Amino acid sequence: MTFLTAEKDHGPGHAWLCLDQEAAPDWRLEIEREASKDLYLGPKGWQGTPFGIKAVAAKGDRLLLGPDVVDYLRDGDLIVLRIPEAAIEVEDYWPDIPISGRSNKGASLLDLPSEPEDEGPKAPFQPEDPIPQPQPVAPVITPPPSRGWLTWAAIAAALVIWFGMGAMVWLYSDELMALITGEPEQTETVVDQQPANEPTEEPTQTPAEEPIRAENTTDEATPPVQEADASTASDTASPDTQTAQNDQPPATPSPAAAVHDRAYWQDMLGNSQLSGEALYGASRETRDDAELVDIAQDFLRLSADKGHKPAQQEYAGLFDPTKDAAVGSISAVKNPSTALEYYRRLSEAGDATASRNIESLCAHLKPTYFENAEARIAIDDYCN
Repeated sequence: MTFLTAEKDHGPGHAWLCLDQEAAPDWRLEIEREASKDLYLGPKGWQGTPFGIKAVAAKGDRLLLGPDVVDYLRDGDLIVLRIPEAAIEVEDYWPDIPISGRSNKGASLLDLPSEPEDEGPKAPFQPEDPIPQPQPVAPVITPPPSRGWLTWAAIAAALVIWFGMGAMVWLYSDELMALITGEPEQTETVVDQQPANEPTEEPTQTPAEEPIRAENTTDEATPPVQEADASTASDTASPDTQTAQNDQPPATPSPAAAVHDRAYWQDMLGNSQLSGEALYGASRETRDDAELVDIAQDFLRLSADKGHKPAQQEYAGLFDPTKDAAVGSISAVKNPSTALEYYRRLSEAGDATASRNIESLCAHLKPTYFENAEARIAIDDYCN
């Protein structure tokens, strides 16, 4: 399987994917890159979950890829390409193919492209007859990298949860037994309670016990009288007072009752009807859970794409190389183009802070224009 540029026939941002078999127009491609976050190419860029991208067209044993694929890949990127319908999985390096919007990938500010000569109307594309077919080469299927550490991490997490539950049971065993049996927890003060209106009979004490009884009489005589007064007050309360007490709202449930599993959040992630504010709220609920941090970042990105201002501010700061910003447990590889894109949206909406952030980030990138490809692309796109 090889990649060829299709710029001559379809313009920049197009490439041919040459296969060893007849291609179908309804095949979908899953593209995974080598990165710490946002491994999979989606409809709006890199994201944390796999997505099937449909080819622009199919011709013989070739698939035509459009700007939704070519514009997000750079020369030398190591990618894994999968076509589930054809059971194809290949790992390869992406060649130097021009992207749409610029005729020469990585052109500098000084090397401006010259005006193309007018060659007159181009003749329609006529493929050479016959089209030379590449020699069949057995596809090299590289086994996926070992992820045994995930298994050990899951076992360690299960052990921590197990021991934590055991400690909770040991600490609150009395309360749990009271809940199971339905009996209220007994306290030490219940033993010596007596009705307030009945006289207290002094038991016969031996001389050795009288000092102790004197202390107990002084310390414990008052509580039963107070409880009797409270009981009498509750019995004589007016009907309106009792109704108000009965109408009080129930206690707020514990946070554990609102915990959802990963499947719940994945279903919510696929709901395109959610507003930017609702997506931002879901990101805040999941961002502190290490097991849900990838989903939390997807919620934040979707909320920012729907124009929610707090989400755009956090998402831009997450990728800004001049800021050491983290959102809960969410972290990302710094990308100036992503940061500038969301700063631009905020600035167009009238955010003065975002405008200052654009000026500051552009000034930070310009000294590394000729050494850093990412800085060069960001300056060409956002700083001119």
